[in-house]
Amino acid sequence: VLFRSWPSAAHALGWTAWVGAEGLVRSAALVAWTPWVTWRVVPPSWWVVVFHYAAWVATWWLWRGARQPSPWTAPAWRRRLVPLCGVVAAIAVARPPLLAASRTGDGHLHVTFIDVGQGDAALVRFPRGNTLLIDAGGLPGGGGFDIGERVVAPVLRQAGVRRLGVVALSHGDADHAGGAEAVLREFYPFMLWEGVPVPRLPVTTRLRAAALEEGTLWTNLQALDRTTVDGVDVQVLHPRVPEWERQRTRNDDSVVLELRWRDVSFVFPGDLGADGEADVVPRLEPARLRVLKVPHHGSQTSSSPAFLAALRPDAAVISVGRANTFGHPSPPVLARYVAAGVALFRTDQAGAVFMESDGTTIDVRTWTGDRTRLTPYEPARAPP
Repeated sequence: VLFRSWPSAAHALGWTAWVGAEGLVRSAALVAWTPWVTWRVVPPSWWVVVFHYAAWVATWWLWRGARQPSPWTAPAWRRRLVPLCGVVAAIAVARPPLLAASRTGDGHLHVTFIDVGQGDAALVRFPRGNTLLIDAGGLPGGGGFDIGERVVAPVLRQAGVRRLGVVALSHGDADHAGGAEAVLREFYPFMLWEGVPVPRLPVTTRLRAAALEEGTLWTNLQALDRTTVDGVDVQVLHPRVPEWERQRTRNDDSVVLELRWRDVSFVFPGDLGADGEADVVPRLEPARLRVLKVPHHGSQTSSSPAFLAALRPDAAVISVGRANTFGHPSPPVLARYVAAGVALFRTDQAGAVFMESDGTTIDVRTWTGDRTRLTPYEPARAPP
């Protein structure tokens, strides 16, 4: 209506809106030139927000009283409290990231299976606070949505991670390694673990450049490698040393990691297929309580009966995208786990899965609110 009755005014309003929007976008782009001015932190909890604004209200009230004293007020103490309340208001917002920067372990082993859709990512916090990220999710073909920046990084910040200890990539597929570059650039881990190298793979080529820039040590793993982190035994069960240079990434080259702490075992097999599982079976040792990250998102080419019989998992987590086009998890594979009495947790149904262990039992909590406790003394059951 305005355009028809008064075209010049309509053009002026449209131009003003365009200038405002363009200025906002271009000013945000300045961050690329001055990245040091940004500081990403976790959102403060509600009580911090309330405390922050209450402190500012108190600051305003005291300042107003100091400017307009009355017989019932003491200007001196008001003037002293004005800057104090301002400092308290600032600390209320600064305190969460400060705490996150200095957070240490609590004596328990924490494993978070992050919901990254059709992909894998799991954060491990060891008993004394060291951290390990196993895979970082990602989208095939990249696209405009960076799983590492938009999903994995916020989870790490919420967990209080300021710098990662290790990033371990099971293999170079985009749904496992695609988000790793954003993680490297924000959390600059000390080490990055890779299995069988694929020199011509674009994903790992970019990661190597980012690792070199950030000073991250790049290490290739092979079966029987072993280390200890905060008393937790970290074992590499796969892959073998390759006999030829890989031209593409292969599921059966996946790194298989096992974390063993006291009575508890966590196994992360990447996208290992049945042939790779057969290679791992002879290296498996019994555990009183074991959690398995289901290989290859529950594909029918994985989770062979021999593999499950050797592992005897009490619980299994399927990291899978809702309504994915691959048909994961496969119904026969699901039936195999159910028949074995394994408690199943799926990220497409329950969201992220949080596990906390004291080395004897495991407390499980899902994003949707389900809770259960796994013990080695009775069969584990999935929450209703």
